[in-house]
Amino acid sequence: MKRKIGIIGFLIFFVGVTTAFIYKYFFQIEIEILYELSFLIGLTCFAIDWEYKKENPSKKFINLILVVSSIATILLLYLYIWLKI
Repeated sequence: MKRKIGIIGFLIFFVGVTTAFIYKYFFQIEIEILYELSFLIGLTCFAIDWEYKKENPSKKFINLILVVSSIATILLLYLYIWLKI
């Protein structure tokens, strides 16, 4: 699982952006949050993969990435839901 986290991040990013693009240009449905979330999750996976590929990966840095990205995801969802109402 640790070796494939970069591929998983790329797939999440690619599927999210492609889906949002298709919905926007073919069905005229705006799903901006999908762009942002897939980008954030993809970047998080890339950063964790980059850290795991080091000779001595730092658990503190990995935990920091996870905490910051979790807070950013929750904040993004909260703001999206709050501003849509």
